[in-house]
Amino acid sequence: MKNIWKGCYLRYDGQLVYVLDTMNDIDTGEQMVVCRFNAPKAQHYYVIGRESFLGIVETAGKKVPKYRRFSPSRALSEEDVSQSGQYISGVCEGHM
Repeated sequence: MKNIWKGCYLRYDGQLVYVLDTMNDIDTGEQMVVCRFNAPKAQHYYVIGRESFLGIVETAGKKVPKYRRFSPSRALSEEDVSQSGQYISGVCEGHM
């Protein structure tokens, strides 16, 4: 994945996040990804470097993307359902 689009992404640990935008760090020029994480009782915002966002992690012995584009309208795999411990619809409603 070379482009980072606004919208929902499934993080490697099963958490859903919403990418709001990308911006450059004023001091370093590094491109940062602005994300919103919806926790059950609160939401918070964070930034992550582009290279880290696009990175690969190893989980359960498999190399997987740290974040991958997610569409609530697509069918969920059994792995998606087992990884995500949160209510999937609602996190990205009204943002697609």
